[in-house]
Amino acid sequence: MINFCCSQLSSWFYNAGSKGFSVVPKLYEDDTYTIFLQARNQDIEVREGKLSVGQQAIIYCPFCGSKLSKVIKRNKEGIEFYTKKNIDLLI
Repeated sequence: MINFCCSQLSSWFYNAGSKGFSVVPKLYEDDTYTIFLQARNQDIEVREGKLSVGQQAIIYCPFCGSKLSKVIKRNKEGIEFYTKKNIDLLI
């Protein structure tokens, strides 16, 4: 179980690929992570209509203001899980 800074951020990790807002982590070659805030107009499974996705790297939790590097450091295994699970969602 991941020890997120707040329940809202936890929900956004879980909802990656769904319509609305979510967060998706990315692992770089130097073993550092970046968390991306993502917004979608439809679920990833929908194969009709026009898909719109916006994405922005974030440093702080948009809900409680916690520094995400600390959240990542406390939860390496969980962040790695979401990184692998959601790698195809990044743009």
